[in-house]
Amino acid sequence: MTTAGPPDPPTRPDTRHAYYDRMVRVLRHIQTHLDGALAPHDLAHLAHFSPFHFHRVFRAMVGESVGGHVRRLRLERAAGDLRHTSDDVLAIALRAGYEAHESFTRAFKAHFALTPREWRAAEADPDIPAAPSGIHYGPDVAVGLFRPIREEYAMMDASIKAMPALRLAALAHTGPYMQIGKTFERLGMTAAPAGLFGPGTLMLGVYHDDPQETPPEKCRAHAGVTIADGRPLPAGFEEVRVAAGEYAVGAHRGHYRGLERAYLWLMGQWIPSQRREIGDGPAYEIYRNTPRDTREEDLITEIRVPLGMRLRSA
Repeated sequence: MTTAGPPDPPTRPDTRHAYYDRMVRVLRHIQTHLDGALAPHDLAHLAHFSPFHFHRVFRAMVGESVGGHVRRLRLERAAGDLRHTSDDVLAIALRAGYEAHESFTRAFKAHFALTPREWRAAEADPDIPAAPSGIHYGPDVAVGLFRPIREEYAMMDASIKAMPALRLAALAHTGPYMQIGKTFERLGMTAAPAGLFGPGTLMLGVYHDDPQETPPEKCRAHAGVTIADGRPLPAGFEEVRVAAGEYAVGAHRGHYRGLERAYLWLMGQWIPSQRREIGDGPAYEIYRNTPRDTREEDLITEIRVPLGMRLRSA
């Protein structure tokens, strides 16, 4: 059982904390460019993170999505403008990225529990709600207070393994990932008559989008089973290839609802502690048992995340 995550960032450069240093670069850029587009792909490039997995690394370390972080900082800046300037509420709303007074008011009240006018009229400065990692609007001081989120979780038997390339006979799924079970049911009903199940056959899920950043109805995945090279693909199936290479491999025990916590722990704590980059390409899951004959608490899902190069010494 692996339980320890990386220690808190030291005061001197250290390759174990390169993820921390690079995330601070991203956070500082966001703080000083709040009026810009702040596209996640550009932020990933800025700090040399894999664009494919940047959303999850950010959320694992910062405690909120990229979009949620930016929206909160813009609202906090707007709260300061309301208290310390006489600018019109609509002008402040536009600067915060809202096109209408009404949408700004709804978002502001949802976050601060006061309308913009109530906030401006308060006798004393109202309290700013706490942020997950202690980062608030204020370019230098706030980023200096950053401490990565620590997920109180540990996967079973996390390790780094060299994995072979896999060829899958797969069915496409588009929609919320928690509904992919229906696609796996279709897979089972069609794969068995096609003779695809045999000794050593693996059942996989390959997930192409981050469900926290992609609208649920647009999330893309494949449910598949391994098939030997050269074997004809049965009618109705798509061929999906999974690349060979080194992967961070960890086993999650329990209901599939808990898989997101497993991903956040693996990408935000365990992989950085191993001095490894996260590689490009999708993560995939292997299902070692199924809900048909296994209790929820005993389900075993193996997560495999592609790895890139080793982090070099400072």
